[in-house]
Amino acid sequence: MCYADLAVALGIDHPVYALQAPGLTDGARALHTVEAMARTYLDVILAHQPKGPYMLAGWSSGGLIAYQMAKELKSRGLEVALLALLDTYAPSALSLSPSATHDDVQNLLNLFNGHPALCEADLRELDATARLSFVLDMAKQANLVPADYDSVDARRQLDVFAAMSDAAAVYRPGRYDGKVLLFSARQGTAAAVLHPHDASHGWQPLVDGQLVVLPMPSDHIG
Repeated sequence: MCYADLAVALGIDHPVYALQAPGLTDGARALHTVEAMARTYLDVILAHQPKGPYMLAGWSSGGLIAYQMAKELKSRGLEVALLALLDTYAPSALSLSPSATHDDVQNLLNLFNGHPALCEADLRELDATARLSFVLDMAKQANLVPADYDSVDARRQLDVFAAMSDAAAVYRPGRYDGKVLLFSARQGTAAAVLHPHDASHGWQPLVDGQLVVLPMPSDHIG
């Protein structure tokens, strides 16, 4: 749903197809590598549109999947007309650790970052069940989730979130021969701390084609 406002802003002349991560519905299991995610999504895309050109975009870690999809499409001789990374960092710029992705408190804060009242110290004082119930109640009060969203939904989303974080931590993007648009958030902690002198978020050494960096007056979430 993070792409909903963007899809509306593009207008009716630009249809948007969104891809939902496996693991959010009954019987589906989360994928744990960027490559597996890219292949799964490409199967869906190619079944719907067998020929290019393709226009791909991804926000945050979703940009890693879009990057890998673009690489695989080009390796099959198919045209990628657009690859847009929405404040996506190359893994080499982040020093990610898979062990850090299973911290439920941090994952809850990341998933429900639209709620200003959530406090990390308070959450760590609760056990896992009470913590999830508390955050779920807060999220519903703030209309961040639907009324019928329950603890099972939240647990699935946390598992998918952790799987994506695991995948990002071990992903090695390789080089991409094509044009890349990087929409770079210039506000917030990440912009100030992570390689402040590298406007490319670590992508410049990997892109053999043109890399266009578009600074945005926003933070990562905005």
